[in-house]
Amino acid sequence: MAEKLYNAGATLEIYDPMVSQDSINRDLNLYWDTSQILNNERIKVLKEEPIFNEIDIAAILTEWVEFKNLDFKKSKIFDGRNLFDSKKNSVTYIGK
Repeated sequence: MAEKLYNAGATLEIYDPMVSQDSINRDLNLYWDTSQILNNERIKVLKEEPIFNEIDIAAILTEWVEFKNLDFKKSKIFDGRNLFDSKKNSVTYIGK
């Protein structure tokens, strides 16, 4: 999914509270042409939780409780794990 968003022109901020930054970078290098990733302004692997109420779109692809309790009121959410109540958030369910 990340590669499709990237190829469509999105800036990616990748965060997973249960996966190290090194592991995310290894996966990116394994599955993508590394020349696309090195020193790329449009791909950021974050060490800390992003400020979700300041982003336009969030794709939630894991079931971590940390995501369920965040403020996404200003964001469009693509929920791959059915974590959110669509009545409280702007949610589109994808998957599960």
